Amino acid sequence: MSRLARAAALALLVATPAIAAPVVVVGPGNSASKRYTGMSNSYRWLDGKERDLNGLRLSKLYLTVTRGVVRIANGQSDVVIKDSTFILAKPQTGDSLPVAVEVVDGHDVLIERVTARNWRMEPVKGAYLNGDCFSGERLSYNVTLRQTYAIGCSDGGYDFKTTGLVLDRVTAEDVGFCLRIWGSAKATTVACKAWREGAVQVKPGASITIDTLKIFPAAGKPVTLFGVGKGATLIVKKCEGKLPAGSTVLFYQEGASAANTTVKLGATCL
Repeated sequence: MSRLARAAALALLVATPAIAAPVVVVGPGNSASKRYTGMSNSYRWLDGKERDLNGLRLSKLYLTVTRGVVRIANGQSDVVIKDSTFILAKPQTGDSLPVAVEVVDGHDVLIERVTARNWRMEPVKGAYLNGDCFSGERLSYNVTLRQTYAIGCSDGGYDFKTTGLVLDRVTAEDVGFCLRIWGSAKATTVACKAWREGAVQVKPGASITIDTLKIFPAAGKPVTLFGVGKGATLIVKKCEGKLPAGSTVLFYQEGASAANTTVKLGATCL
């Protein structure tokens, strides 16, 4: 890219009155890497269903939004989001399911040193409580989260249907589930703190291998550590931490049993 073309591309990183945040026109070589701190009134700050996010580079952002920050879609790839904090302004209701970063349809995505905070929904009696910090859908693959922090989410800290998900030194705290895995995943170290429903849930047919799981349950209340569905594979090589008295180490979801799942837990997990 020529110096003139590069200058023109950088000039497109401007704030608009409609969303009070930079409009990022992306493509190979384009990025938003300056520090941006503020409140965005947009439904989604950056939506891959509305613009091309291929080659996107985002860093040093501190954003409070009303619905979501980034949605990767339409097969977009080569996306890097790093060194940022994303906060939901207030709990959502109805069909506005909040997610900080979601990979709906995309691949080769890196999310590194990003904190997602307070992605919650208002509870409704009889309805499932959604609200994920980070998520991926069935059409996503090769997604890596490295040294990320999911805190204060009403459902999953990391809720992924992704194939080839990598979780590298990630943390979840004050969440329904630390990990909800529907696809295939590998993890180095996962720190799970003060979860409410389950630390690691592996849905039917899904698989995850975790090298080290560090657990910090809330004091004084029994919790569930692992849950597996029919056909699921769960391998955890080592656990660090202690469960409260009366806790459940392994829960079989409806239709699942020792006969139709693969569960291998290190001695320190039992």
